[in-house]
Amino acid sequence: MPEAFGTLVIKAPERILQGLSKSDDGVGWDAMTELFKFSGIDSIKNSHDMLEYAYEGEDFSHEGIELRAGLLEVVIFGDEWMYIAQALIKKGKNIDIYGRISHEHGVTEFYAFNDEGVSYLESIDYEGDVNVDREDEIVAEWLSKVPNNVKKVFPEAFIDSDSE
Repeated sequence: MPEAFGTLVIKAPERILQGLSKSDDGVGWDAMTELFKFSGIDSIKNSHDMLEYAYEGEDFSHEGIELRAGLLEVVIFGDEWMYIAQALIKKGKNIDIYGRISHEHGVTEFYAFNDEGVSYLESIDYEGDVNVDREDEIVAEWLSKVPNNVKKVFPEAFIDSDSE
């Protein structure tokens, strides 16, 4: 599994978030299936070309998970989370998802999606030199689409690392 790291913040019904946060080792297949079904996506495997290779029953790795104020923060590990976020943004509904994931091959993706019409998915490819000149604009636009109440609950997920 190629390495990717970052943070996703998810808003969904409490029972779904609790299912996602059951294990300190990873998010279980069944719990992820429930999230996808709630968001209107019938199958994880059919939601994204790269997820058709996921092993049914396999956990989705993370390095930490915390449920706070009706939001779930997942400190992810593994590039399958990029495909999960892409699928939820492109095909989902009824949930909120915000975050940023960086891949070991130089791509960083920015996510903002909610049921109120916000849908933002943008990437910067540092190795391929795609959108690098727009980095400040992309980060600023992404942060503008994340509600302040979400930023207040998990501020560490939305700190612009270049401004620290």
